[in-house]
Amino acid sequence: MNKKTGHDYEPPDIFNAARNNDPFELAAAIQDGQTLEDVEDQKSGLTPIHVACIHHSSEFLRAAVTMNFDAWARDANLRLALDHARAQNLPTDIQEALFGKMYPPGWADDPVLPIR
Repeated sequence: MNKKTGHDYEPPDIFNAARNNDPFELAAAIQDGQTLEDVEDQKSGLTPIHVACIHHSSEFLRAAVTMNFDAWARDANLRLALDHARAQNLPTDIQEALFGKMYPPGWADDPVLPIR
């Protein structure tokens, strides 16, 4: 039972999904209006992607990287989710997927205007 509402229904929580490696709760949280760009608290600046990386939530991350989010978001210590993924030695496919969100295919082929 939810202590706040007194109801049996527990709404999905994207941060719990990130901690618990739960792609199903992730989907429910997205359906509920939560986003991968939500910030848990201003002091930490952690997004659900950051939290999932810290907690080794590989299945959550594999589902999340198929969705839209700002892969360049930094936490309060100016770390990217990719920084946490590398520090936690997450599987290579997850690190590559996060890198791919930052640098989508063809990014190096974009024309660069000369500085004059």
